[in-house]
Amino acid sequence: MMGFLLSSNNFVFILFFVTCKFGESQKSCPGSPALKNAKCAMTVSFPYSSCESVRAEILDRMNGVNEWEDPHNKGKYALIQSSSSNDDADGLLFTIEGSRVTGDGKYKDLFGFEMKDNTQENVTGCDLSACSESQVFSILDFSTNYCNLRSLYCNASDDNCPIVNSNLGYEETYVKCNQRDVKKCTSPKDAA
Repeated sequence: MMGFLLSSNNFVFILFFVTCKFGESQKSCPGSPALKNAKCAMTVSFPYSSCESVRAEILDRMNGVNEWEDPHNKGKYALIQSSSSNDDADGLLFTIEGSRVTGDGKYKDLFGFEMKDNTQENVTGCDLSACSESQVFSILDFSTNYCNLRSLYCNASDDNCPIVNSNLGYEETYVKCNQRDVKKCTSPKDAA
């Protein structure tokens, strides 16, 4: 953390620049042109699914495979880019960047996923960093950024979410995701 002290005409301004670490990388946070915006940043662990299967499920849902629809007010997802790389030290790394337009077509959010396989005791799991950010000035989002992410991996058995191929088991850890009401992610009556 760095700070500066500025003074002018009996006013004192203190500016702080804070660097924070999001999971292992901040690449999943897309940023926003808004001065203040709502966002959800978290990590998600899939202990019994490889990142290849997690990535496939996310991309299939984004593309509406098997007529999959966003359970959070039928928003529309679009893929910006998806890539994979293999670093001998870090292993296989997958990234996904996308957008979601609210069901009413008024607002667009950007999001990103970064995932890496995690093998323990001969079981391959997946560790994922996820972040969704509003692109307009916003303080409250009524869990929209959380739902933007969660809707792409939630499961049928625990969450009653529509799936395409894989019923993924997962555990979420919140980095900066203050509004995260699970009920809003599947209710068509809630705000987009």
